[in-house]
This record gives sequence, structure tokens and C-alpha cells, in this order.
Amino acid sequence: MYGGVGRLLLRRKGNKYMKWFRLYNELIDDPKIALMSSDTFKTLIMLMCYASELEQNGKIPESELLISWRLRRDKNDLIRELSELEKLEIISNKSGYYEFNNWGKRQYISDDSSLRMKRHRNRTKFKDVTDQNRADTEQIQSRAEQCNNSNFISNKIGVVT
Repeated sequence: MYGGVGRLLLRRKGNKYMKWFRLYNELIDDPKIALMSSDTFKTLIMLMCYASELEQNGKIPESELLISWRLRRDKNDLIRELSELEKLEIISNKSGYYEFNNWGKRQYISDDSSLRMKRHRNRTKFKDVTDQNRADTEQIQSRAEQCNNSNFISNKIGVVT
């Protein structure tokens, strides 16, 4: 059932690959997590998903009304949960947007495989052409050398080709 829903959501967004973010297993023993309510924990995880989707380095430049709609949370509950996350110093309310305090330490740009794959394809693209040309050149030289060597040997022993 979930597989079908996932495929449907991916189709709606075009042919983009599903985004992901890092979630560390130390979360289980984190005292800040232990102090928060289950509703706030759910909001935290959903906010992380949303921040990852926005691709603005942990910033969520949206009003509380838009965030509550996006996370499917009641606005008053969301405001209470955001306040709790602020008190725990997990997020900060900057004027006009929310931001995860340690996003850059936990979510690496290098995790974006599309950039890494693009660089890899460019390297192998040029490498393949170079290697192929080198192989073709070596093969041509080898054939030419063989012909020259056989002509040289034939001429030495008096055989005309």
C-alpha cells in the first residue's frame, strides 16, 4: 500500500529522486528528545523533512500558518510545539523564518549524490574518450609497427611485399 502512495507522490513531483536527510541513532539517548512530548517529537521530524525539502540549509522561511498547513498540524498546537523546540535550543525563531540550530553540522552538502554523480560522469566521460583514443592509437601503432617490422624483415631476407 505505501509503495503505491510513494510512487504517486514521486510522480507528482516529476522525475526527481526522493530527497533524504540524516537522522542519527543517538537520538534515542538525547536528553532534549527525552524531555519533549510525543507531539513535539512528531513535529520535529516533520519539520526536518520540510527543511530538507526546501533545501535552504535548515531554514524554513514560512509563516506559522503555512508551516501548520504543510505539516497538517493545528496552528495553535504547532506554535506551542515550535516554542518547545526553541526552549530546547533545537530551532531558532529568526525574524521571518525558523532555522535549525545545528543543521549544517548534521546535514552535509556532500550527501547530495546528484552533484557527486554529475562530477563522476564528467570525469568518466572524458576518461573514456581519452582511454579509447589512446587504445585506438596504440592499436594503430601496433599494426603499423607490425607492418613495418614485417616489411623490414621481408626486405632483409629479400622478400618483396
